[in-house]
Amino acid sequence: MSGGGGGSVTPEQMAEQMAAAIKAMEDQLEMVIRNEEAAVRARAAAVSAAESVRQISGNETGGATSESPSGTLLAIGGGVFVQAKVAPSDKMLMEIGSGVAVEKDPKHVLDYLENRIREIDVAIKNTGAEKTSLAEHIEQYRMQLNQVIQSAYGQRGHV
Repeated sequence: MSGGGGGSVTPEQMAEQMAAAIKAMEDQLEMVIRNEEAAVRARAAAVSAAESVRQISGNETGGATSESPSGTLLAIGGGVFVQAKVAPSDKMLMEIGSGVAVEKDPKHVLDYLENRIREIDVAIKNTGAEKTSLAEHIEQYRMQLNQVIQSAYGQRGHV
């Protein structure tokens, strides 16, 4: 029987609070996992773009020359690609944000992509550490919740 206040938290209330905290951490973990998946996809796209720039600019064995255009996949929208021959070019258009593209030489584009890949690798590494930390916290809270529940049942058994 609970008496007039005093601010003490019952085991049931503590269990509810801990369960809510676990749920919040699980939601956060799901968000971190989605962010990691997005970063992995962005990295794959950047690696693919860098390989294409190398091939098109002739910075890779078998790359394009003025006599032989280079073969590549060209996105035509809706996740559909076609094989295309791309003539070598000393200029490429590179998106800089807000729908704006600027003309850059292949070396600049390649440097940008390689830096972007390194940034994404750091983000993926940090996300992995965050996932591990969250998973550990969730496990700790679950163990504590089990102790609270066992304690509550033990108290009831003696009443």
